[in-house]
Amino acid sequence: MRYLFIVITIELLLAALSVVVLYKTPPLYFVYVSISVAVMILAALLYHRLGIPIKKITTGMELLAAQDFSSQLRPTGQKDTDKIIGVFNSMMKQLRNQVLMNQEQNFFLKQLIDASPMGVITLDFNEQIDMFNSAAVKMLKTDKNTILKTKQLSDIDSELTKYLSELDFCDSKIIRMSNTDRYKCSCLFFMDRGFKRKFYLIESLTEEIRKAEREAYGKVIRTIAHEVNNSMAATKAVLDITETVIADDPDIVETLECCKNRINSMTNFITQYANVVKTPPMHCIPQNINALINNNISFYEAMCIGTNVKIKSQLSTTPITANIDSAMFEQVLVNIIKNAIESCNGIGEVQILTIDKQLIIADNGKGIQTKEAQNLFNPFYSTKPNGQGIGLMFAADTLRRHGFEFSLATNPVDGITRFTISLEPSMHPQI
Repeated sequence: MRYLFIVITIELLLAALSVVVLYKTPPLYFVYVSISVAVMILAALLYHRLGIPIKKITTGMELLAAQDFSSQLRPTGQKDTDKIIGVFNSMMKQLRNQVLMNQEQNFFLKQLIDASPMGVITLDFNEQIDMFNSAAVKMLKTDKNTILKTKQLSDIDSELTKYLSELDFCDSKIIRMSNTDRYKCSCLFFMDRGFKRKFYLIESLTEEIRKAEREAYGKVIRTIAHEVNNSMAATKAVLDITETVIADDPDIVETLECCKNRINSMTNFITQYANVVKTPPMHCIPQNINALINNNISFYEAMCIGTNVKIKSQLSTTPITANIDSAMFEQVLVNIIKNAIESCNGIGEVQILTIDKQLIIADNGKGIQTKEAQNLFNPFYSTKPNGQGIGLMFAADTLRRHGFEFSLATNPVDGITRFTISLEPSMHPQI
């Protein structure tokens, strides 16, 4: 419009000059000039009426394209144009409020997700990690930089990611880790621009299940211990009376003694179970783990007497100090090493290693089967015919009370079974 107005003005001026040159008639010249001036005034009015609204509309389109919803157009004084500007400004205000509300909601949602105890991992359309919260980082046992660097979920060196990668859309599965942690993992999706995007929810069930299990077997053990001990005490009293009556018959006395010994064994047996649910308080002080192992290595070797199992130790040259209850921690090591020796079935090797604040007990025995791995730390579960199923349960409970992370698994590559204990507390000690 601006260019058209300029062109019309130039053409009218040229026409007026041509009239003057050709006809040199003043009356006709003034008439033509007057007409030219009138036309220019009309062109200016036309530009004002049409050019300014079009300019305003163009400016508004530029603001929309730049997503600048904070700016508004000023009124022009033209009734029709001001109506359009009023509608545009109202739309811009609504868009600005909507954008602000979305930003506030997104910020709140992000804070809520990050503070959630459930792990959240979202993937983009290329199956790369797009977003994750702090709980997910903790459950994957890695750090944020590693996740940002790898991008692909399957590239993260974590036991949990292997199970997550096996889930399909809308799948949900309870997973038990090698350190007895349990997670409910769900693979879900949400719609983004008409397409499905995958995300994972990871819920820790560890503490709830442990608490429920402990309450359940604790109640059972206390009930059984109470009834058995009462019955055994009464039976033993009857046997003592009987023994005094027929003390002159050595054969019967010997039989009664065998019965009393069996009663004592049964009482001790049930007392062991009862003691599991009332472990004594711990008294932790800094201890040199290497020195503790060296002081007990002879005892560990004595456990191998009668077998062809060898105990070997490979301890770090620098002392490894940890805050432990030495008596309870020594018992944990005894239980773990005893299981390692027994898994060798009479021939093999058990290694005790300390490196980088880690204590590892490794054996080349038969290994742990997949089905066994899911139940190893369960109360009273044992793969041995005469096992009571309390050794690993006691070890796991004691290590958790120290705040130590641990895992028990057989490496499928070398076939070595390793019980790994992290001596750097990563959990809150339950002393």
